[in-house]
Amino acid sequence: MQEQYEEIIAIRPGKILDPYTPIVPGDLYTKPVQKSELIDGMMSSTNIPKMIGKMTWVPVANGEPLLDWKVVDDKKLFPNLDQARYEIPISDFTPMTEIRKGDFVKVWVRYSAKKQEQMIEQLGPPIEFKQTPGAASDFLFTSQVAGVKGSQGEEIFSMLAPIVESTQAVGEFIDNKPENSSDTQRRLQQTYRGAPTAIPSRMLFNWSDEQYKIFVEALKYGDVQIGVYMPQAEKITLNDNGNVEVIDIPFVPTIGETESQITAAK
Repeated sequence: MQEQYEEIIAIRPGKILDPYTPIVPGDLYTKPVQKSELIDGMMSSTNIPKMIGKMTWVPVANGEPLLDWKVVDDKKLFPNLDQARYEIPISDFTPMTEIRKGDFVKVWVRYSAKKQEQMIEQLGPPIEFKQTPGAASDFLFTSQVAGVKGSQGEEIFSMLAPIVESTQAVGEFIDNKPENSSDTQRRLQQTYRGAPTAIPSRMLFNWSDEQYKIFVEALKYGDVQIGVYMPQAEKITLNDNGNVEVIDIPFVPTIGETESQITAAK
């Protein structure tokens, strides 16, 4: 009977691996699967040490097998050949409460009445992006957060740590068992997701030259706002180099482009 089964790596019941959050030993366990039911990407239990510290680029949770094509190294968020890495101070964005490394975000400019007057009198129309007449805000582009860092350059995996990390921890909090509460707190402190790390200071983005010019100009016209979103699963893929790509990033025309140029770019 044992020869008909193989031990594979899976996510421990009650655990959730958020995208681009380092895997710790407590996230994983092994479970037997019939060899006839093995699918491509399942990994043998002997590979557990190799998975520690790596990340997934999609959520994986609660007993789900950890497939090798869902696992990436931190280097997968390095800039492409046509991009550069930019560290942007948190103060350049309107207030936010939570964001994670690897999050897909939409970048907007939100106009203020004071800056609108200054824009009309001194700046004129923007050059790098198109302003919609009378609009309170304009969409600029989409991007992915390549990292969040504190003032000393330390990596921050979440701006807002979750209260609990597993169903077992939830149960212990609900039952309010004194003998278990310290164990629960210790487990939370031993994981990236449970322990607050540092006060965020900068966010890292991989932007093209055009995206950076749009961002810098937008700061003159209003407040830049970013919002986390999740692309449709079928539109997230890995390219030939192993980098995560989103194929639904909308095209944003700049001033002066004709309809034929926009159609060609699409």
